[in-house]
Amino acid sequence: MNQHNIYVNDCNNKRRLALGKSGKRMLFVIGLNPSTATDAEADPTIKRVEKVANNAGFDGYLMLNLCSI
Repeated sequence: MNQHNIYVNDCNNKRRLALGKSGKRMLFVIGLNPSTATDAEADPTIKRVEKVANNAGFDGYLMLNLCSI
């Protein structure tokens, strides 16, 4: 099941540049370290971002990666 509706990757699907869930009140996060999350499965970093977003009253988030793998 696809849990993220925002997913931007390179043409080979080896580098993820952005991942998130759309909403009316979005939290924008910039990551400096590579992440292993995919559009179908969250990693520990994305799980923390989701928790922070929910606790702060955001209904969506966008995680951007400066260093993608």
